[in-house]
Amino acid sequence: MSASAQAAEKSVLVLIPAFNEGASVAALARAVLALGAGYRPLVIDDGSQEPLEVRTLPTGTLLFRSPFNAGIGVATHIAFDHALAQGYDHVVRVDGDGQHPAERIPDLLTPILEGRADLVAGERVNQANGAGLDKGLRNLAKTYYSAIASLLTAGKAPIDVNTGFFAASRHAIERLRVVDLERFPEPQMFVSACRLGLRVTTVSIEQLDRSQGSTSLNLARALAMFYRFNLFFLQQIIESGRSWPAR
Repeated sequence: MSASAQAAEKSVLVLIPAFNEGASVAALARAVLALGAGYRPLVIDDGSQEPLEVRTLPTGTLLFRSPFNAGIGVATHIAFDHALAQGYDHVVRVDGDGQHPAERIPDLLTPILEGRADLVAGERVNQANGAGLDKGLRNLAKTYYSAIASLLTAGKAPIDVNTGFFAASRHAIERLRVVDLERFPEPQMFVSACRLGLRVTTVSIEQLDRSQGSTSLNLARALAMFYRFNLFFLQQIIESGRSWPAR
């Protein structure tokens, strides 16, 4: 049985956080629905200047609108809480800008469905694409996050801890919902998952070009993210002598 067929028997909530990405979000929601009856897109409009409307989205899409830009951490918590309350077995996150190929969602679910993983990261094999100073700063930041994540997890964290394309089992959702996820929560989430004893693995993916919108990670937010991640790092070091909740 294919991964899509197996997932159809176990419902999958697909989180699509969106910020000023109306047209690409509708296309992405249609692509998710095309995967099968077991897939339900949940669009979280994170304070877009032109809020998304239900009528602009394909039938079957869930929509939550935030009155302000709260960040991906809040959106992730909303998706986790909804999944647990409504009995979903898995949560997958794809970015609303079209950079994550929806057709690869079943591939991310395969290690979970086969009982090999609790959390699967879509590891970008082309994440270094770009040019100039922006490329250099991004590569430096990703290298730093990866190194710290590896240190905190004894090498268990994914190399690409900044990827927003992931799949989580219900067990992982239950454990991660208690972690206070930040505005850009990916490194923190993968580190916490490893330290909580969850089985984390990766699937290689090709990241696509952004089809609409622009990144919400400006210089000020990038610096704030760096600052908060270092606070998280120090907290983990301080708590390293304490025992985490048993799996």
